[in-house]
Amino acid sequence: MASYVLDSSVIAEYFVGTVFIAHARNLFQSPRTHTLYAVDFCRVEIANVLWKYVRNFGMEEQAAYQALTVLLRLPLRHESVHQLLPRAMTVGLANTLSMYDSVAIALAESLAIPLITLDEKQQRVAAAVGVATTPITDFA
Repeated sequence: MASYVLDSSVIAEYFVGTVFIAHARNLFQSPRTHTLYAVDFCRVEIANVLWKYVRNFGMEEQAAYQALTVLLRLPLRHESVHQLLPRAMTVGLANTLSMYDSVAIALAESLAIPLITLDEKQQRVAAAVGVATTPITDFA
C-alpha cells in the first residue's frame, strides 16, 4: 500500500478545483490502495477556502456546509505539527517558504513518503531538501 502526504492545495482542489479536480477526487475515491496523511490544521485551511468561496465567489452557504461535512469524512490521517515545527522553520527560512507549506514538507520527510502538492514552489523546495513528490496526475 502506498502512502502520501497531501498538501492543502490538493484537498482544496477536491472541493473548488478546476484543472485537477477529477484527479483529486480519484485520489480520495479510488479503492483503498493508499494511505493519505495531512497536517492537523489542514481542515481549518480548507474550511477557510470554503468560507472565501461563499464570501467572494458566490458559493452557496449550503454547498459550503455540505463540503465541510465531506471534508470531515475524507480518509485522511491527520498528524500533529508539534514535533514538525522546528524542521519546518528550518525549511521555510532557508527557502522563503511559508510555514503552512514547510510543515507539509517536514511531515513527508518525517514519514519518508512522497508529498502531493499543486504548489510549484513547494514542489521545488521539497525536491531541494530531498523529499519526493508525486504528481496529482498519477491519479487519473
